[in-house]
Amino acid sequence: SVYMKKGDYDNAILELSKFKSGDIAVQARTLSLIGDAHMEKAEYSDAASFYMKAAGYKPNEFLTPQYLEKAAIAYEKLQNFESASDCYNEIITKFRESSEYANAEKQKARLDGLAKK
Repeated sequence: SVYMKKGDYDNAILELSKFKSGDIAVQARTLSLIGDAHMEKAEYSDAASFYMKAAGYKPNEFLTPQYLEKAAIAYEKLQNFESASDCYNEIITKFRESSEYANAEKQKARLDGLAKK
């Protein structure tokens, strides 16, 4: 989105919200971009919500782990470590072949360590 590149996140959200595509990857990416705009605005709850929508939109082994990882980061910003850990756990259990797998294991272990403190 041109608005994203200009840092105009409100208009980016508005325009992206209107966009619809029959293409699985494009529609999920659009939801993720809306999440990115919310992250830039420090609206972490909205960001997490859109990343989870992207992850849940016709899940697949390539894109879903990316969106789950973004959701985990947003949840961490909210100090919702349980939801962040759940996102990483989903990557670990369902997407073992993904490039996000190793980082998910590391981040989940870190979050589990924080939870024990």
